[in-house]
Amino acid sequence: MHNVLRRAGVAVAMTIGMLFAGTASAAIYYVSGTVQFVVAQDSGFGTNSDGFTLNGVPPQGACGANTGISPNMLALVKDDQYGSRQYALVMAALASGTTLTVRVDDTYKNGTLCYAEFIW
Repeated sequence: MHNVLRRAGVAVAMTIGMLFAGTASAAIYYVSGTVQFVVAQDSGFGTNSDGFTLNGVPPQGACGANTGISPNMLALVKDDQYGSRQYALVMAALASGTTLTVRVDDTYKNGTLCYAEFIW
């Protein structure tokens, strides 16, 4: 009986460990730079998506780059009213040469490209 309880306890501990193993690798990154490129892709060529790169900001954690455009991290903006506000801010920063700071979480992404959570 004692061995059965001990084995059950080990099984429960291993299950809990596996449930939380994936969350340990998540990371939040804050990056800053001037806007290098702005990308707007129509749904006729894949997914409807908008994004941007910042000068001198390489990929962060699991947040990748679109190497066909730039070796720098490509941050996506959502295709909704909030993403439209972010995109407008990025466009204004591009036109004025203003430095932006962007927060990305490498679990909040589409494929290997992360969405910008906050931009200021």
